[in-house]
Amino acid sequence: MLDSSDERAEELESLQAIYGDCMVANNTYSGHVKISVKLQRALEFICSAQNQRDEVAYLPPVRIIFELPNSYPNTAAPLVTLNASWLPTEVVHQLETKSSSTWKEYGRTQVMYAYISYLEELAEQAFGMHSLEVSDDLLKHLLVYNKEAAQKMFRQFQRYVNLKRKKKLKSEASTIWCPRKWYQGAVKGNKYPMPDVSLDEMGVMFESDANTPHHDSKAITDDAEDEATKDAKILSTRLQVYEDCSYAFCHLCKRTWHGNFVECRSDGIDREEAASLTFIQQNTARCPTCVTPVQKIQGCNHITCTQCQTHFCNLCSAFLYRHNP
Repeated sequence: MLDSSDERAEELESLQAIYGDCMVANNTYSGHVKISVKLQRALEFICSAQNQRDEVAYLPPVRIIFELPNSYPNTAAPLVTLNASWLPTEVVHQLETKSSSTWKEYGRTQVMYAYISYLEELAEQAFGMHSLEVSDDLLKHLLVYNKEAAQKMFRQFQRYVNLKRKKKLKSEASTIWCPRKWYQGAVKGNKYPMPDVSLDEMGVMFESDANTPHHDSKAITDDAEDEATKDAKILSTRLQVYEDCSYAFCHLCKRTWHGNFVECRSDGIDREEAASLTFIQQNTARCPTCVTPVQKIQGCNHITCTQCQTHFCNLCSAFLYRHNP
């Protein structure tokens, strides 16, 4: 049973909460964590025996085996061993000794989270390596792992895209778009609630006619009030405000807001403008940074915003790494 007052027990509990796959050995201040290796840029593996070169983007995880000594963290550094079949011995040794230097740099305090985060960042850059020479058997193993990992990621991405599409199709019917062609953002949220139009503003006058013996004056007033309230709600829904720039416009005629008591212009949007708006909504993806509509002409679904140069997916508008194909 670990002593709950011990700093080491506190750190192990934190690691288990942060890293779901962190395994702690029973009644010991030790355990292991696996960090996945998804490279931002593919690493070249060379097999001289077969005169073969291949690039790999997904690599088997690095297993971090650690032990927290009795005098940790005050006078002793954590003991760390790294396990990765594809990492060269000299690289493994450098990374293992980094745990001790990190402990000193942080002032001899709890450093396992900082050390693991450091390894995760290095893993994305292939630990600073650009190419690596390996045996034929290891290269075959890495190629199989890379293929299976890529297929798994693609299936996960497909499920994500399908979910986004369902949500988009469900919301498209009720989405109101800003009519300005150069922005085309969606009106969203409740920052600008619909205005409450009072009956007085609607110009409704209620007068009881005492000289009308065949009708109940109160019933007439109630009916008129209900009808006026209904009309007020219909008129108030015309006002829409785009939150990002506070642009107010009429939902029916798509023009700058003209007030509740001004009829919408009969011409509204001409056919060419309506066709352009429809084309933009159906054939473009909106940049997740600046909401600029971007059309894919050819190639894969990795596109770049023409305004802010953000890299994102044409299908779901999710952010993508610059070097991610």
